[in-house]
Amino acid sequence: MAALQATLYGVSRGGWDAEGRPSARELAAHNAALRRDAVGLGVVLALFLSSARAFADARPSRQFVAACQPGEQLARGAAGLLCALGAASALAVDLLVCPCPAVSDAKYRAIRVLGHFAYLTVQSLAIISTHLAISALADVCLDPLVAPLLPASVTRAALALHAASHMHAEWVCALALVLALFFFPLALLHPQWEADEVRPWRRRGVGSFKALNLYSHGAAVPCALLELLLLRSRPLLAQLAPPFRVLAAVSIAYGSVYPLSVHIGYNLHEMRRVALERARAQRADSALPRVKSHPTHAWPYGFMDDLAQLGAPPMRLHSWGVRPPFSAGWVLLALAGTASNLLVLACVRQLHVSARES
Repeated sequence: MAALQATLYGVSRGGWDAEGRPSARELAAHNAALRRDAVGLGVVLALFLSSARAFADARPSRQFVAACQPGEQLARGAAGLLCALGAASALAVDLLVCPCPAVSDAKYRAIRVLGHFAYLTVQSLAIISTHLAISALADVCLDPLVAPLLPASVTRAALALHAASHMHAEWVCALALVLALFFFPLALLHPQWEADEVRPWRRRGVGSFKALNLYSHGAAVPCALLELLLLRSRPLLAQLAPPFRVLAAVSIAYGSVYPLSVHIGYNLHEMRRVALERARAQRADSALPRVKSHPTHAWPYGFMDDLAQLGAPPMRLHSWGVRPPFSAGWVLLALAGTASNLLVLACVRQLHVSARES
């Protein structure tokens, strides 16, 4: 994928900061992060498929599909595919079209372990795109014109995925809304983001940086809303949507998993860096990697360093570069993110209940 970046922005010896074009080193780091992203996408897909297999009740979907007219599910699947392509295009813009980070950027170091999945934006867009694509595929497979042509095992799997798409629809729609609601006040409308991100990229010759981020953070919202309000069956949503307490538990779990995954990425990198520094201090061995080639890691977002130090408990492993994952600041962040998600989730549920009653 470095070829796309090279086509869009060119290649230089000095890199972004010197010549306004990425260097081979910056493109290589971007490619390495994309390979890690492929693993993250596989994990998201596996979670969706396993939840469909474990929890989805296919009986309501079977009754619903049996009452559908030929071509009805095909039309719904085609519209769902357009929604999935819209969300996937936002993910592609974030991963492939937005300029790869310069060596001097914190993002260059933040993606060294988890790839772009260190960022909540990429995680959210991957979840939304996967959900929309699976929903559209299930709709197409269950149409009376298509289902007789498929093996029975595929039809059974499609029924489970169809039921799971109704289980996940509210939570995924809320995730898309939370992504946009966080981006606009914390980034797009914040003067610090303009100074730290937009202006440096404008000086490097990438004047479209703000527009690219606006699209990647906002395009999934109409796709998820259309999927929930128009493409999912309202009677099936009433039957298959989990109780609000279950959705709240999922939101709390995700609000805890994201900070934990960011800490894992940070600490794996830092422990290796500190180990190299100690080894070089004990042995002047030229065969050992240079410490400067393994720089200090960075948090995905600048405010996270302050959070990690706010009320951080003392730990023996701190000398190895390990940051405690449950400082007071991180707990406050997890609580604030979870509360925001629950509030939006409650609004989404009320929205689709009102639409069903009307």
